[in-house]
Amino acid sequence: MTSAIRLLLPFSLATCLAGCTTPSSASLCPTAVTYSLQEQHDLATELAAHPDMKTTEHFILDYANERRELHALCGH
Repeated sequence: MTSAIRLLLPFSLATCLAGCTTPSSASLCPTAVTYSLQEQHDLATELAAHPDMKTTEHFILDYANERRELHALCGH
């Protein structure tokens, strides 16, 4: 084994084993930002007015998925 692999192997193993622990979900759950219906409407209107902003739309859809997962895991 090369010296680089010998140095990285313990860190890799520790990382894998750390994933096996059960952390407190309360300490891992950030508070979700609350958006009013008006803010949601404004965002939808802006996105509809700028169909060329595909990257922005993609980021927002990813963010929405993360919010759903946060809600499922943490109950926010």
